[in-house]
Amino acid sequence: MISRHRGAVFVVVNREVQFYRAAAALLRLVQRMERDEAQSATFYDLDGQVLQLSFAGDSAALWPSGRSGVDELKTALAQVSGGEGDPDPRVVANQVLDNHWLNRWPRRPGWLRRLVLGSKPPTV
Repeated sequence: MISRHRGAVFVVVNREVQFYRAAAALLRLVQRMERDEAQSATFYDLDGQVLQLSFAGDSAALWPSGRSGVDELKTALAQVSGGEGDPDPRVVANQVLDNHWLNRWPRRPGWLRRLVLGSKPPTV
């Protein structure tokens, strides 16, 4: 039985790579995009499996396609990083989360930040 994908997603559109920690946030964005633009994007999970985008009325869903796209994803990640570092999807995803953690706004007092967000960045 195939189920809807709910985890983290990489999106490659016109040689640009975007990362979404949760597929739900990505799907809300996709629903606001033009269908042609959304269908021209390629979606990958953290393991490099290609995800298929499907529409039903006004809603969208990502489903595992059963096709591996590890090499294509690593190539896209290497192009974005300029060939520096490891193009491993999990490493890149954690770097994105670390950057978001370090540059989050608004800045909260330390005691409140630890209470609300915890003491370390999230990982995938």
